[in-house]
Amino acid sequence: MLREEFQKFNSTLINADYKDLWLLVAEFNDITIAVLSNCQL
Repeated sequence: MLREEFQKFNSTLINADYKDLWLLVAEFNDITIAVLSNCQL
């Protein structure tokens, strides 16, 4: 039961949200780079 739910969740995540997830990651990376650049570590 739990395994079926997990597989359904995974397929939903991969099919529907994969591009959105990558856009979110890319946006987060851009923000992180900008912050680090401003800090001049």
